[in-house]
Amino acid sequence: MPSERGKSGHSIPTTVLNTDRHDGWIDVLPAHSARAPEPVAVAGLAGLRSRLGEFEAVR
Repeated sequence: MPSERGKSGHSIPTTVLNTDRHDGWIDVLPAHSARAPEPVAVAGLAGLRSRLGEFEAVR
């Protein structure tokens, strides 16, 4: 995956977090190297699957 220390050079890969902020949703932290970005609320696994390219995009 691009987020795993590939060409992008990110030191922290895309991270999926369970959350109680909203029922049935998960939080995703896109790959990053510096300060953690704000979590992105995603509609469960189907939402994660449909947006994975966005989160794994080489920035």
